Order: sequence, then structure tokens, then C-alpha cells
Amino acid sequence: NKAKMVKTVFWTPSTFGGAIPEACDKNGGCHAFKIFANLGKAGVDQNWINAWNSRYYYVRAYTDNGNLIFEWDLALFSGLTPDYIESAVKVFKTSVDGSTDFKP
Repeated sequence: NKAKMVKTVFWTPSTFGGAIPEACDKNGGCHAFKIFANLGKAGVDQNWINAWNSRYYYVRAYTDNGNLIFEWDLALFSGLTPDYIESAVKVFKTSVDGSTDFKP
């Protein structure tokens, strides 16, 4: 739907994830991006999501049409290095991977 995003494989090709540019100006410069992963249909309820979101402040969870979505908004400050972005994505993936063991 004309959305600009970078799709990437965090886990398997069947897990939809990537990054969406945000806070973009009229010249096409973007100052933040949202890292996201759609884990598909999940057996979690609103209590699980509320517990996750009250414990993890940066990687947020929600459901959309029964799909479990995780996302993290990351600001792009001047001087940010590709290594920093790579590290942020690793933190995101580690957090989402840990969700399978999370008990509210």
C-alpha cells in the first residue's frame, strides 16, 4: 500500500519483520525508524500483553487481527553509526526471542 519499509529476516522467511522510516520531513530525510516483527497468530491474551508492556519499556507488544506484533521506535540522531543500529536490532531480536519464556 505504498508504505516505505525495509523488510528483513529476523527469524525465518515466514516471519514478517523489518523497519519503517518515521518522523520524515518533506525532503525525504527520516529521523526515526520503527523495528517490527509480526509473529503471526499467538496464544497470548491482553493480560500477557499488559504484563509484557509494563516490564519492557522499549520493545512493545500488541495484537492486530490476532497476530502478535512487537515493535521498537528508535531515534536517528546525528552521528549514529551503522554499528549502533546493528546493536539496536540485536537487542530487539533478543527481547522478542525472550518473549517465548515470558510469564506474567
